[in-house]
Amino acid sequence: MRTVVVHDKFIASHAVELADGPEPVHSHEWNVRAEIRIDGRGDCESIDRALAEVLRPLDGAYLNDLRALTHPGASAEALARYLHEEIVARLPSPGCSLLRVDLEEEPGCWAGYGHAGRG
Repeated sequence: MRTVVVHDKFIASHAVELADGPEPVHSHEWNVRAEIRIDGRGDCESIDRALAEVLRPLDGAYLNDLRALTHPGASAEALARYLHEEIVARLPSPGCSLLRVDLEEEPGCWAGYGHAGRG
């Protein structure tokens, strides 16, 4: 068993619903880090492709338009969970397990989602 970390980034806008109303729409350069456990033979190149495939439609998007993020909203935490689910669906083989997705919204401000197992 080994662990591989892949990363990529994209630019997208969002507005989080706060207790006193929605914040203004604003953009971030989102940095994504995915940690994958590989049992046996793994293919890092296909893992990079899976991450790029998930991020491609998000680049330049307004994240609040994603149906998966309508509840609880397009927060960094909800986006980390969404990315986790989308990456799991595209993992190249049964020998790969996504351990965690970490997402940097602003420098030093990270959200993450993950658990053991296939996803």
